Amino acid sequence: MRPPWHLWGNQKPLHLVMTAGFSSRQSLQLLNVTYKRPDTWSWLFWYEVVRCDTPNDPGSIALLYNLTLGIGTTKVTLGTFVQFVLTPLPGPHLGYRTTTTASGDSFVGDLPAQDIVLEVTSIITGAAPGTSCDINVGAIVAPKSHIRPDWFEGHFDGEETGGK
Repeated sequence: MRPPWHLWGNQKPLHLVMTAGFSSRQSLQLLNVTYKRPDTWSWLFWYEVVRCDTPNDPGSIALLYNLTLGIGTTKVTLGTFVQFVLTPLPGPHLGYRTTTTASGDSFVGDLPAQDIVLEVTSIITGAAPGTSCDINVGAIVAPKSHIRPDWFEGHFDGEETGGK
């Protein structure tokens, strides 16, 4: 059995291509954490531009990080929890951007949850048809205090003692 924290981070590539319409949209699931008990989670979301074939094109890319949190029988979907907007289209040398706070007017530094689902929707708009960009999107979440009940019995089933 894999330790649960092997599923607490993920990075996936997006290949965005502007079609003949006004915008092109793509969605993917980045995280699906089922922790089995409530905890307070810290988090880091990011993107990295790998390639964009027409840098400084007047188009734009929006990366919308949509978050669903659940505890017990309650769940809430926080629509665009984090949003990155790239305008004009970037060149590959912009590197990456990160955040640990939510978009909008409210500051959210911690997430109360036992279940976390994170989806990323990317939208490319206003660019010339055929324009393409490759972007990596990623996320890491971790509980603020990771104390497991098996530790009190001297069991370390997650290979915690074998770290380097």
